[in-house]
Amino acid sequence: GVSYTVPVYEGYSLPHATLRLDVAGRTLTDYLAALLQETCLPESRSEEACLLESRSGEYNTILERDKVAGIKEKWCYIAQNYEEELKRCRESTEPAELFQLPDGEFINFTAQKFKCPEALFKPGLVGIESAG
Repeated sequence: GVSYTVPVYEGYSLPHATLRLDVAGRTLTDYLAALLQETCLPESRSEEACLLESRSGEYNTILERDKVAGIKEKWCYIAQNYEEELKRCRESTEPAELFQLPDGEFINFTAQKFKCPEALFKPGLVGIESAG
């Protein structure tokens, strides 16, 4: 997918300053899947169930692409200050937020909520060399 940044001045778009970024929904969904895979709770599911992709690159477990996309659309948000939010998350003494999947299993879902969309501003997080 592709995202565009279109600056607006006094109600008019500035087409000469429009920027294109090759990061969009599917890229963010894949990135969120990778973040969730890293934090899969071993005590609540088997190692095989934690794996999101098969060798062919197809999602084949409880965290299929449409489920990950649904999680992304419902729970992810843009942090106003990414570094501060990350610091607050790391230093928090509150228990990690657990997200219950439709099958009743739980995944740790705290920092991933704002790490995923941060790739729009830092494309290097998903391996794309471009300014965000």
